[in-house]
Amino acid sequence: MFQFKRDFESDFCGARSLEFSRALNPALQTFEDWLAENGNRIPIEKASRRASGE
Repeated sequence: MFQFKRDFESDFCGARSLEFSRALNPALQTFEDWLAENGNRIPIEKASRRASGE
């Protein structure tokens, strides 16, 4: 499903109205806005720990 969204983004998004979606949910965020607000909650391993197999 995600590959379809990526490969056919214009077809997938073209069938949907962003304005209508925002009217239904005024708190709708872009991915960038969501990431700025929630990015610190995503656990990211340190590169050195991954390389050593810890």
